[in-house]
Amino acid sequence: MRKKAFTLVEIMIALIIVSVVVSLSIVTFQKTIEANNDRICRQNLKVLQGAIEIYTIENNALPATLSLLTSEQIHLAHEKVIANPKENRLAGFFNNLIGVKPLFADLGKYYGNDPKVRRCPADKTVSTDTNYTSYTKNDDVFESKDDLEDYSNVVLLSDANYYHKKDIFSGETYQIGISPSGKYGTINQDGEVEGEVSFEKETETAASCSDYTKRKTCKSKTDTLDCEWEDKKCKDED
Repeated sequence: MRKKAFTLVEIMIALIIVSVVVSLSIVTFQKTIEANNDRICRQNLKVLQGAIEIYTIENNALPATLSLLTSEQIHLAHEKVIANPKENRLAGFFNNLIGVKPLFADLGKYYGNDPKVRRCPADKTVSTDTNYTSYTKNDDVFESKDDLEDYSNVVLLSDANYYHKKDIFSGETYQIGISPSGKYGTINQDGEVEGEVSFEKETETAASCSDYTKRKTCKSKTDTLDCEWEDKKCKDED
């Protein structure tokens, strides 16, 4: 009895079905990777934002660079962001007995020394610099510790570049930022912002002489010079 073979059309249909299934799987897998990168990046930013708070309390000033944050400060911030998981006491006893490290309770200390907290998983930059970081501090706005309160809804830390992809079809990329109050926001390559934060300080509108005489404080060094000049101008005109 002659065996029935597959026709060319049947083989082509089977190949098309397999290719469609594989394509959908790749898209789903890519979305999962991007979502995971986004989550880890936000977690890193939250830890670094907390470490900056601790640094500011200890030094009464903002760190000039993120490399000034110590492993202890990052460790404390990490413990605050992510609670340490509970460990079985019996397992912990035997681990201590045979010298197995780290225990769950010590993971935060190891995390504090881990350079990955300073690197976004979506950042593919190759660097041998031990101080390399994927994140940048908004030095244009945050010059002193008082700015943390004055600009609580402005991004304090953000990705240094557009590392994240919205999806694999649109080509849209974006940065993630976090404010001193712990709120997140994103900005894409076209400058469109999503979230509860601003990525730059709002510009102040020009004021009249009477407005400047009522003004008490200025937010930055540049503003202070402008205010003093305008105030003098107002006095001269009066």
